[in-house]
Amino acid sequence: MNTNRTHKNLKTYYSQDRTTVGVLSLGILCCPLFYKSQLMKNLLLVIAVAVISAATTTYILTHPIHFDLFGHKLDITDASFAANIYPTGMDNGGDINFPAIMNDDEPHLAGVKNPMNDLFTLAAKKAVPAVVHIKVETESAFNANNNIGNDIFGRNYGTDDIERKPSSSGSGVLVSADGYVMTNNHVVAGGTSIKVTLFDKSVYDALLVGADASTDLAVLKIKPAAIPRSFKYFNFGNSDSLNVGEWVLAVGNPFNLSSTVTAGIVSAKARNINLLDQQNAIEAFIQTDAEVNVGNSGGALVNLEGSLVGITTAIASNSGISEGYSFAIPGNMIRKVYNDIKQYGAVQRAYLGANTRNITPEIAEKNNLPSMNGVYVDYVPPGSTADDAKIKKGDIIIEINGSKVNSVPELQEKIAGFNPGQKISITILRKKETLFLNAILKNIKKETGTINSPIDELRLILGADFETMTPKELSDMGLKSGIRIARVLEDGLLRRTTEIKQGLVVLRINNLPIKSINELAMLIQESKKGDMITFEGIYPGSGQRPKMFPFTME
Repeated sequence: MNTNRTHKNLKTYYSQDRTTVGVLSLGILCCPLFYKSQLMKNLLLVIAVAVISAATTTYILTHPIHFDLFGHKLDITDASFAANIYPTGMDNGGDINFPAIMNDDEPHLAGVKNPMNDLFTLAAKKAVPAVVHIKVETESAFNANNNIGNDIFGRNYGTDDIERKPSSSGSGVLVSADGYVMTNNHVVAGGTSIKVTLFDKSVYDALLVGADASTDLAVLKIKPAAIPRSFKYFNFGNSDSLNVGEWVLAVGNPFNLSSTVTAGIVSAKARNINLLDQQNAIEAFIQTDAEVNVGNSGGALVNLEGSLVGITTAIASNSGISEGYSFAIPGNMIRKVYNDIKQYGAVQRAYLGANTRNITPEIAEKNNLPSMNGVYVDYVPPGSTADDAKIKKGDIIIEINGSKVNSVPELQEKIAGFNPGQKISITILRKKETLFLNAILKNIKKETGTINSPIDELRLILGADFETMTPKELSDMGLKSGIRIARVLEDGLLRRTTEIKQGLVVLRINNLPIKSINELAMLIQESKKGDMITFEGIYPGSGQRPKMFPFTME
């Protein structure tokens, strides 16, 4: 439609209309009979209003004026204004074509391809086939409080509220073509059977290869099928290179809705939320605002390249459903746990050995520190890695291998990435003097060698084999947790120094409840020669109260 022609036609129409109204009005005014009647007066008023309205309308249409929502006068003949109202590609009936003016920094509009869409789409396409659904048959007791630190089953660690379920489900990520799967330890803990459902709906049985309670990670292996197949799997991304504000995707099975993809940004790194109640727990979570819910636990956190940079583990929630923040274990830590368990049967974890604290304004003022950067050393145990490196109380650790450290979780994450026996450089600040130290990392036993698997470690130290009890066995005995002694070796510590026999269910060690073989192994590994250890246990069917079995570490 031609706007100039339209305005011309409108002028002609309203000119004719004005002529007609004028003639009629003149005729009426010239008729003296109308002057003496009320009808005449009313009619004259109507005619006057009509004339004024017609004249006003004609003027407005032939001299258009527009106003914005603030009352500011606008001129639609201005090309830039027209372009903002009607961008190129918008359907306007095909009659009016306004010039398109769009700045490079403006968002992509309808009909214009957005390259960001391709990044998200390609990342999701790579990630979805490598995420699995995990179903665990179990009757394990778990906690049900609502708080920050709820896992993605709604569980809260460290409370005594108990709820029993016959089964649970979560997510996992394939990390090898031959069927190795990484997931959260709490997803599979206490399970009697594990089934994995792939993206193509195929279902496989899986075995628990190993677990690390201190990071809440577990390694599964899909049982070989009659017809061998190769699985699509994730490449590990470098989680250290993730930046706050970077886009990430969360892929999992919330509410049993398979292959669900949500997006968010990295909102914080090295976040400690006191989720894990394990001694020597390592918490340096990636915090995101990607929407995750029940069933996402153990699922993938991927970057826009489709690489695995984390495993979703927990949500901050007062209701048990997502309220805006989720937490993921960093991908670099996942890769190390996977490689260690696959190669050694146990995580080879290095320890600095020093007690450290985040720097507070009080600590900074008391020690006359120039800034709040770094980690404050509170205590250095003799024989530890820190002691060998000549680190002292009051030192400020600011770098590990040239990488800055600003919090205790950050320090823990960096140290946990190394193996015992590896050499690292440590930069410290001591009374405003910068020192560069070298250290050879040690394990929890203050040695530089490898750590055996928990089962092998307990056999070596205690001279006994331990096994996990099924939820039904625990339930039949009226127990919440415990592990069974499967065999007592003839020349082992327990046989020589106690009356412990095969079949004893160990409930507590030094009055601490024992929930897994990993927990027991960790407590034993932390013990020193001469330490007094007390097992509290009961024999199935004995009808007796739990009995104490003290012994001394050798």
